[in-house]
Amino acid sequence: MSELLKIVITAFFTLLIGILIFVSQRLFLYLFIEPIHKQREVLGETIDKMIYHDHFFANPGTSNIKKRKVASNELRRCATNLSAKTHLIPWYSLFSFFHIVIAKKDVTTICKNLIGLSNGIFNITPSIQASASQNIKWQREIEKILKIEHV
Repeated sequence: MSELLKIVITAFFTLLIGILIFVSQRLFLYLFIEPIHKQREVLGETIDKMIYHDHFFANPGTSNIKKRKVASNELRRCATNLSAKTHLIPWYSLFSFFHIVIAKKDVTTICKNLIGLSNGIFNITPSIQASASQNIKWQREIEKILKIEHV
């Protein structure tokens, strides 16, 4: 084999390996890292909305109905976004086992409680105190799962 052919073959395989490494890295980012990052963004948005609309939970039915509708829709949107982003993560059980993502049962609990809070902003039966107590219970459960301090 001539010296020139060895150089060409070495350059070709070096380039091929470089391309394969680049493609596999992009594939890994696209399939695993980005969906996990998007889920965490939704969790951050959920925390933001819960803190921002906190006053509605303890006082259901007492403020402007338009503001309550906005708060209710935002909480419901957080629940649906979290559920959707969670389903996009492949091998979720494996990542959950290593505590890279929160457990699927915890995601389900968060979504259910967010929907409960969304509905609870309007619910004032049997009493405002009972509704507020239930809302705060749901809120505390979400805060416990996400390990956030109540402000």
